Amino acid sequence: MNQNYKQYFTLNDASHNFSKDRNKFGYYHSIVIDPHHDLVFRTYRKGEHSPYDGLQVYQQNCLIADYQTPKNFTFLGYISPWFYASGPLDYDNEQMIIYRFNLNDL
Repeated sequence: MNQNYKQYFTLNDASHNFSKDRNKFGYYHSIVIDPHHDLVFRTYRKGEHSPYDGLQVYQQNCLIADYQTPKNFTFLGYISPWFYASGPLDYDNEQMIIYRFNLNDL
C-alpha cells in the first residue's frame, strides 16, 4: 500500500479529495478476528498502482504474514478446516468468487 499520502490543510480539501486519494494510494479494508486460532486478519487495498491487494495475519499483536491477494479479496472467516474469502462480484453474470484456503496454501 502506498502511504505517501497528500497533506491537506483544510477539512474541505481533505473531504473533496478523499475518494480519489483512497483509490490512488490504497487503504485498510476490513479486520476479522478468529478467536479459535488466536489470529487477526486485516485486508487492504493497495491502490490503483497495483494489480493486487493484500492480507495481513497477526497473532498476539505481531504481524506473522503479509500475503498478496487478488483485487477485491475480502476475508470472510473460518469453518473447519478451511478459511474463506470472497472476490469481486460479477453482477452481469450473477456470479461470485469464493476462495477456500488454509494458511499453508498461501
